[in-house]
Amino acid sequence: MIPSRNTALALMPPARGRLTHFHTKAITGDIVDHILLRFALSLGDSKKLAQRFKAGSLIETLRRIHSFVKKEVRYVLDPRGIQKIKSPSQTISDGIGDCKAYSILIGSILFHLGISFAFRFISEDPDREFRHVYIAVKVPGAYRI
Repeated sequence: MIPSRNTALALMPPARGRLTHFHTKAITGDIVDHILLRFALSLGDSKKLAQRFKAGSLIETLRRIHSFVKKEVRYVLDPRGIQKIKSPSQTISDGIGDCKAYSILIGSILFHLGISFAFRFISEDPDREFRHVYIAVKVPGAYRI
């Protein structure tokens, strides 16, 4: 069974102070570095929660994680001029997040389940800096996003 947001909150440390703000003058490289740093610093947030997603197959485990995040964390872009980089517990506590929050949360769950993954930073325009991040998991014959 997929946990609820309340169950997730009970399994995670308090969210207070587990957020980094960047304003418009931050460069993309700094934001990417802080996404990876926040991920590393807050890995323990989802250790207990991760076990709730384990299923009989990799695909079913990924479906459970995806369903939980889509149901319990509303996708909301950061306010114009501000980039929020949240820990998993901050994202669950807020109940909202953008691609950065989703990626850090999902990545931390996958890490504790021993599932290999990668952060993918992309730009829709080859001449522009990265504007989006997501998680990719290699499954037989393909990558799951």
